Amino acid sequence: MNDTKTKPLSAPAPEIISDALATDAFISQLLHDFKNQLGGVKLYAAVLKKSLASDSLDVSEGIAICEKIIQQIDVLTARTKEATQSIKASVVRNA
Repeated sequence: MNDTKTKPLSAPAPEIISDALATDAFISQLLHDFKNQLGGVKLYAAVLKKSLASDSLDVSEGIAICEKIIQQIDVLTARTKEATQSIKASVVRNA
């Protein structure tokens, strides 16, 4: 028979709850932004595909569409980096 007594669980400190809620809100906003950016990337890719398929694409148009796609990917990359840094900082604060 085990005589070890277990401690009752205590509620987390208010600042930890606050940080967790802020992190959740940040992640929700980030995912919303990603969804919007990915919609734009998909749209530009669809335009590029349609133009290539119909052989009606001018080279400068194709380059402009590719630049828009790259630009949106760059935004997603930057936001991912920001999110990663923010989440790491939050984890360190709560450690």
